[in-house]
Amino acid sequence: RRSARLHDLGEGGKLELKKDDMPRASISSTILGSTIELLDTNDRPIISMSAADDSGYVDIREQLTMASVNDRTELTLRDSRTNGMARLVGQNGIVDFSMIGEAGTVKMHVGDTSMPPTVAVLNTNSQIGAHMKIRTNGGGTLTASNQDGIEVASIRSDASGNGRADLSDAQGTLMATMQTLSERGATMALMSPNGKRACAMAASREGGVMNLSNGQGSPTVVAGIASGRRDGVLQLYNQRGIPVVSAGSTIGGYGQLSINDDNGHRLVTFPERFESTKAQSSPKN
Repeated sequence: RRSARLHDLGEGGKLELKKDDMPRASISSTILGSTIELLDTNDRPIISMSAADDSGYVDIREQLTMASVNDRTELTLRDSRTNGMARLVGQNGIVDFSMIGEAGTVKMHVGDTSMPPTVAVLNTNSQIGAHMKIRTNGGGTLTASNQDGIEVASIRSDASGNGRADLSDAQGTLMATMQTLSERGATMALMSPNGKRACAMAASREGGVMNLSNGQGSPTVVAGIASGRRDGVLQLYNQRGIPVVSAGSTIGGYGQLSINDDNGHRLVTFPERFESTKAQSSPKN
């Protein structure tokens, strides 16, 4: 029985290796280049390789593929049972890597001077569910989206290197934001459904501050630390944004309450006068 066969293809030659007269491997030369095939006992190609002037190709059971054409190189892995796949592509200094599964896709991109390095996770609808990238200022960004691809949460650094976190509703409308400020502290704001700021809080070296606003964004309650002191101050505003009630403390630490009219003019202060001593200031009866 023949174990090898060498013959002419008209435009090249071919060498076949056989087992019990069944082909197991072949090497051939064509007008374009050369090919190699390795077969199983059922005469099915298991490994195929080819080469040409500007390309090369390797395939293993149609599940692992490597190809190089001109300046593009690609590696692909497939799983026939789950339709899972991974693909690595390099071209002109740019690298793309994708992992595709039944539950979604992960993509990574690096090397493009016009786009910083990124990592994206896609759902089964091919919408981005999570995204991570390097910003042009060198900081990072991490975002999460809903099933429709609308961004609803993000964590990032600003141009000066401080951190910021944003939360949005299902339509992408900003509802809450929190950030840090160098040498100043942290701030947080909560928005109403119409996009107006409803609540704001800040932390600084002097202490905390809180603002509450109505549906039109006008402040109604302001609470914080008295300027230059460590005492608390509380002010209530009418719908026009004019302070009508002020509550605080004296230098001696006693409480004081002031009431204004709707235009902010002082109506009454309780108590009105104070007596001073060396130790403290106390209200006069």
